[in-house]
Amino acid sequence: MSEKETKSGNSKASLRLADEAVDGEIVKSRALEAYERKLAGQSLSEIAEEMGYSSATAVSQLISNRLGWEAQFVEENDQKTVRALALARLEKQHQALWQSAMYGDIRANLALLQIADRYMKWSGADAGDVATGQATVLVVGGDEQAYLDKLKGMADG
Repeated sequence: MSEKETKSGNSKASLRLADEAVDGEIVKSRALEAYERKLAGQSLSEIAEEMGYSSATAVSQLISNRLGWEAQFVEENDQKTVRALALARLEKQHQALWQSAMYGDIRANLALLQIADRYMKWSGADAGDVATGQATVLVVGGDEQAYLDKLKGMADG
């Protein structure tokens, strides 16, 4: 295959193996491939070596750029939908492990704790109550009048 064919995009297979951005779609597909490999459990170093990138950092940046590119198309409603789907998946995982955990399976119990923690973070339930979270406690030695005087002094001052 000639260099001209590669640059014109006539052979997507060879472009996918190239280590340079020739065509936006090809770069995106390589980024998606790298992301899928990462999801499958490959290390960034393994991905870099197999896909011909210079380093694990380059692969990390590629994946990050791809996700950033896709994020610009995600609207607020879509984000809520994705979050709801992720929470529903966590609930399904919880249901699947519950029986084993109740029978004393330590691994199932540990997994349930991790699922609960993730659920709390993703749902925002771990943020707490803002109204009570900002309460100030003032400890003043002495009698009630001294306490009231201190409060008045703080309010005035």
